[in-house]
Amino acid sequence: MKIIQKDQLNNVLSEKILHREIIDKSKHGRIIERLILSSKSLLLKYGTDDGIQNEVMIYKRIGRKTSEVPHVILSDEIEGVYFLVLNWIEGTHPNFTNPQDIIIVYKAIGSWAAEWSKRIDELMDIKHDSLNAFEKLENLLSERKDTIKQIIPSQTFGLLKYVIQKQDYILKLLRETPLTLDPGDISLHIIIIRSDDENVIFIDFESSSIRPMIMFFEHYGEGYESIPNTPKDIDLAERSFLEAWNDQSGRTIEWECFRHSQICAMIYYKIYNHVYWIQKFLDGNSVEETTEWINNDSEKLKDLIVKLEAADIL
Repeated sequence: MKIIQKDQLNNVLSEKILHREIIDKSKHGRIIERLILSSKSLLLKYGTDDGIQNEVMIYKRIGRKTSEVPHVILSDEIEGVYFLVLNWIEGTHPNFTNPQDIIIVYKAIGSWAAEWSKRIDELMDIKHDSLNAFEKLENLLSERKDTIKQIIPSQTFGLLKYVIQKQDYILKLLRETPLTLDPGDISLHIIIIRSDDENVIFIDFESSSIRPMIMFFEHYGEGYESIPNTPKDIDLAERSFLEAWNDQSGRTIEWECFRHSQICAMIYYKIYNHVYWIQKFLDGNSVEETTEWINNDSEKLKDLIVKLEAADIL
């Protein structure tokens, strides 16, 4: 992706640009900049990849309907390039080792989920997650069984087959939780706590879609540093989220039901990852990394299945 020329930007903006700073150009097909104008700063994102196309569409649909995203100056496609121009938000990313940040952010995420769940009919043209990872894994295990058995232990292959057999129970619990607008990959990187009022602002919608609200928590317990990752912090995040959801959604969810659904979301996430890694192996990429990841993760998947069995869900 080429950096856009200054005269092209001047045709889009009403003020003269005093300074430009490249924030990120690590992704092929997408660049992020900070623009300094005489009266304000702006965030500029532009590119041609699927993520920026999705984000432009999301901002068009919700940008003027909520105060929880930056003010939208421009959200459009111009000559094959997708542009986002947003007010710059002064603030900090949350610190998820700080309980106060966890409470503030996850109550805001719960409120977001509740609000857009109530307004879901306004978003029906936004991409829906079809939750088809089980189907993809089933096809891989059937069509490439002999090759896959060469890279994973027989007990892991059997575990994956067992989970596929139980997919209806897992998907049922996932789909019983209400649909909402998932900003995508909830983490500290897509959230800013605004300096002047400590309001939570969501800034990144490249992977946003309509999903069951419990999918916000699909990758918790994985040890990722960009989200709460200790048992105590995860519990605080979940309870803060659920409290806000129950206060504002009009659809109360009991804690036990929430936890069972979240276990299903975590199982789904692991199935999705298995599809990703197995496909990489079959394509001849990252063979050693793939086998190591699958072997290390099978015990975690087994533990999640045991928890559902103990709750008489499977």
